[in-house]
Parts: sequence; C-alpha cells; structure tokens
Amino acid sequence: MTKDTDDFLPAEERRLILRQYGKKFGLNVFIETGTNNGDTPWFLQNDFTELHTIELGKAQFIAARERFRHVPQVTCYHGDSTTQLAAVLSEITEPALIWLDGHYSGPGTASGTQNCPAMDEIRAIIADGRPHVVLVDDARCFYGGQHNPIGGNPMYDHYSTWDSLENVQALAESGGYTFVIKDDIIRLTP
Repeated sequence: MTKDTDDFLPAEERRLILRQYGKKFGLNVFIETGTNNGDTPWFLQNDFTELHTIELGKAQFIAARERFRHVPQVTCYHGDSTTQLAAVLSEITEPALIWLDGHYSGPGTASGTQNCPAMDEIRAIIADGRPHVVLVDDARCFYGGQHNPIGGNPMYDHYSTWDSLENVQALAESGGYTFVIKDDIIRLTP
C-alpha cells in the first residue's frame, strides 16, 4: 500500500485532481457517486463529453437535476449507487473516470443500506471489465473500525462501519488495479 499523508485537500483542489486524471488517461466520460450539491460535475462539465452523477437523497437529486437542466452533457440519476452504478456503466461505451464519494456524511446527506457503498461500487466497476480509472474520496475514513493507518480524524462515529483500507486494496488488486493513496484519495488505476 502506497500512502502519502499530506494535508487533506479542499474540494476545489480535489476537482483539479479529477480533471488531471481525466486528461492523463484520455477519458471522455466521468461518473460520480454522491452528487450532493452538484459542484463536482459543474466544475468538470467542460472537461468531459459525458458526465453521470448518482444521488441517493431525493432533495439533492431534484436540485441537481434542476441545476443541470441546461447542461446536456450531465445526466443525473436518483437511487442507491450500489445498483445505479452498474446501470450507468452498462450505458456508457468507453472507459470512464469514476469518482466514488457516495457515502453518508452526516446531517443533510442520505444514507442507503450501507453508510459507505464503496466496496460494492468497486465490485461493479471490476465486473464491468473495462479499464476505468477510479478515485475514492475520504481515504482516512476506511479504517474498518480499527486504528486509522493514515491518520486524520473522521467526523462521525458511523465511519467506523466503513471497510478497511486493506480490504479495499485487496479487492482493487484482485481486479487488476494498482492502489495508491495520496491527499486522502484512494487512486485505482488499471
């Protein structure tokens, strides 16, 4: 496991990393789990020809759909990413940059059957079989209820229900991905 314990980046800097990865790997499709207020696809709308964003919370989905109604390259989906992601993957025709950030983050965000669906999302990505590039936000929270190996304090107790970094790494590597952590982002590349 490669780790870098730099300070955690603000949202805009994380979006710049997404832009860089899209360009570096020549990707035209962006998929996000966890739309929230839609700032990430808004920021990236001119960097990709297709942007797909999945949101569990009904109010957030409705607001995002309204925000993007005049942005034809952005499609908003309402539902649980553990099922919606596979459906979106079946619709696209090429590898994508996938940003996994669809987890419960406390008041004002939605919670599905799991506080953090990242493991099921990664399984869906591996099952798709294409060489997607996957970035997972909030690496510091993947500590499986044990001591956090990369430091940082999770904001809420429910983060203890998230899987461990070691399990995320094992799953990713079983699917042929390299696993690197930098700036609180798990980076999975084919």
